[in-house]
This record gives sequence, C-alpha cells and structure tokens, in this order.
Amino acid sequence: MRYLLIALTAFITCHVSAVTIYDNNCRNALSAIISLKPSDAKYSLQQEKTSNPSNLYIPYLENYLNFIQVVVTEEKNHLDNYNDNFEILVNKIKATTEITPYKKYMLAELFLQCSVVKAKFNERLTSAKYFLKSQQYISENIKKYPNFKPNLRISGILTLVNNSLPPLLRYFLPPTPSCSDGFADLELFSDFASKDSVQSLECHILISLALLQFNSNNDNALKYILKIDADANPLFRLAKTLILVRAGKSAEARNLLEKKTQSLNEIPIAFFNYLSGETALNTQQSTNGKLEQFLAEYKGCNYIKSAWLKLGWYYYLNGDQKKYEYCLKNLQAKGVDWVEADKQAVWEAANNTFPNKYLLKSRLLFDGGSYSNARIVLETNTAIASLKSDDQRLEYYYRLARIYHALNNYSKAILFYKYAFNQGKNKSNYFAANAALQLGNIALLTGNKKDARIYFKSCIAMKQTGYAASIHAKAQEGLRKCLVN
Repeated sequence: MRYLLIALTAFITCHVSAVTIYDNNCRNALSAIISLKPSDAKYSLQQEKTSNPSNLYIPYLENYLNFIQVVVTEEKNHLDNYNDNFEILVNKIKATTEITPYKKYMLAELFLQCSVVKAKFNERLTSAKYFLKSQQYISENIKKYPNFKPNLRISGILTLVNNSLPPLLRYFLPPTPSCSDGFADLELFSDFASKDSVQSLECHILISLALLQFNSNNDNALKYILKIDADANPLFRLAKTLILVRAGKSAEARNLLEKKTQSLNEIPIAFFNYLSGETALNTQQSTNGKLEQFLAEYKGCNYIKSAWLKLGWYYYLNGDQKKYEYCLKNLQAKGVDWVEADKQAVWEAANNTFPNKYLLKSRLLFDGGSYSNARIVLETNTAIASLKSDDQRLEYYYRLARIYHALNNYSKAILFYKYAFNQGKNKSNYFAANAALQLGNIALLTGNKKDARIYFKSCIAMKQTGYAASIHAKAQEGLRKCLVN
C-alpha cells in the first residue's frame, strides 16, 4: 500500500488567488477532481479555457486530473494518457513569463506527482530523478518566496517521503528534517488552508493520508479522522478506512464501507473491495465475495498477489484445501511484487505454504482488533501442542508479544519480544526486526533512551524479507526521537 498512499498524499494541493487566476471554474474543477468526478472536472476546465485560456491553473489542474486517474485505477490507458501529456503540461507552466511564486510551486508539484507515478510502476531510477527535481524547485521557491504558505505543503510531503526511504538511498541525499518537522509544516499549511471549504477538505485528506503513511501512533491518527465529517468524499473515506484497519478496528471499517458507496460518476476505487474482504476475514466472517470481486474487476497490477493470499487463507481456515492451493497457484502466476503487501504474499507462499492454523487465526483476529480472542486462541494446550518447528515457536511468541503489547501488558510483551528478537535475528522473516522496533518503542515510551537506541539500531541493521521499508523507516524516526532532549 506504500506507493498508493504516498501517491494519494502527493496530489493534495493548495489553491489561492494570486497572479494566476483561481476563479470559480478552477475551484469547481478542483472540487470535482478530489471527489473523483472527472467529467465534471473536464467541463469546468473547458469553461476556464474559454474565459481565461492563458490561466496557469489550467495545465496544473489537467495534470492533477491525469495523475488522479493513474494512481487510483492503475489502468494502462490512463497511464499512457499521463505519460503522453506530462511534458506538454510542464512546458506550458515553464513558458509563463509571470513573476509569481506559483510557477516553481506548480512545477515542484508536477514533478513530485510524476515521481510517484514512476515509483508506482517500479521505475525507481526515473522516480528518483523527478523526486530530486521536485526538491530543487521547492527549495528555490522557498528561498525566493519564504512567506509563501503553499510551500509548506510540498516541503512537508518531501520531508515525510525522504524519511520513508531506505537508509542506503538517504545516504546520498542532503540531511533531511525529521517526520515531526514534516508534520509541523503540514499543520502550518492546515491553518492557511482552513479559510476555504474546498481547500479545507483537501487539507483533511492530506493530513489523514500523511498520518496513515508516516505516523506510527495509531491513536493520533484515529483522533484526527474521527473529528472530521468528510465521509462523503471517497478519498477521505479511503484514508479513514485504512487508518481504522491499521488501528485494529476492522468492524468499524466494515461499517463505514457498507454505509457509504460510490456514485456512478466517480472513478471507482477497486481497493474498497479489497479492504471489505480483508476486514471480513479479520473479523472471522466470510469474505462476502469482495476479494473475488476485487480480483475480477481490478485492472491494475498491485495488491493482486496479496488478495489471492488472503482469499486462500479463508479457504484454508475453512478446510477447503483444493481451493487454497488454487489460490496459491494464482498468486504465483498473477500480479507483481512491487509493494510490500505483495512481496510478503510471495514470501508467505514460498516459505509458509501450510501455516499453523492456530497462529493464522490468531494473527487475523489480532489484525481485526480482537486482541483478547487472539490471545485465547494461542493460550490453549491444543495450540501449543500444534507447534511443530522452531519457526512456528518463533512466530508463536512474536504474536503473543504483539497481543500483550496491544493489551498494554508491557512486562509480558517485553518478555516475548525479547524471545522473538534473540531467536529470530538470523531468520529471513520480519518477526525479529519488528520485535526490535517495538522494544525500542516501549523503551522510548518509558524514558529509557539508551535501550531504545540499541533496539532501533539493531532493527535498522537487519535485512529481513517482509515489510523492511516501513519497519526500518519507523526505526529511523524512533532513533531521531532518542536524540531530542
């Protein structure tokens, strides 16, 4: 989900009156774009072309719309349209002779969006090139126009993305402020954006997605989204659903998905079906056909392997071995392994083909927020007797640690995390790395910065297979917090 979330974060924009013209046509186009209504957006942009054909906002919003359609659908026709028009629209902005802070601000935005598109389709080097271009443009704009508030939005996003990069890539970049600095920029931008209803909605979407992608404190993210009444907007609803899922509130996420549906004139978000199936699985219900619907209708390339694995788990837990093996075959044959969820699905299929059912059931209950039920599943004599290998025993204690951590029983959580860390540090799975991260978080929370630094550094040094980028990024941010007095 990482690139999708960064992508969605990147396109939230700021629009105010200046030398360029942000009139009602542009405001209506922007409102339609963030509401995923491309026909309405195109109509408003055509109206603007008739009344103000040289308005700098026209190519800016056209690229914005093209970008939205690519990152939401991943469909080839939208990708081709984006690639065909990107340079044309960039050159239109470059060609302006206006002396305005919006020129380089808009260029920074366009190159950041293009970086995201390239990353989404695994063009890493090209993505890095455009990312650096975005940094260059916004740095120049901040230097020339230090009081131009929209700069804060771009600088905040760039700071957050920089902090999510693997340590090896960050080594070649200039020193980067912390995630806290990135969020501080976004908060300042929020005060500025609150003066206009469309901008205010954009800002809520932006901060929600940023909290989801870059903030490890689920309570902070929940507090923010629960006070915002914007469920009618599909992008905010996506962010809210994902935050609820990550916070272990699958039942609430399912209620939101069932209560709100998309209208026919909106770009369909196929990922809603993926989330609906996932939350049903986590609450130990049927998948309601949603994972099957996602796999049948989705024309993109990411999350396909992950969806096949989750669907296979449903059949596996319900005793249908034949359908489970069918799902694994499709996992191997379809989709790509560019995002962490798909990479992990490939690893699970290759290294944990027939998982221990007690461990799997407890894992899903935990992901759904049923912590006590997850603990009950594991702490039975039958579950303990079912452990047949060192790897299963390692996972058993890791999952107990996660459960007791969620239940705020830190003494037991620390005990089991240490077991997982010590026994798993030479394994290829993610258990030891995440155990080190969580031990660091607990040590930092209790004021023991010395131990926190040791665990965060140990986490960063590990080369696990699953969730490496997100775990290492959180450990890097934890290490930064240890340096704060």
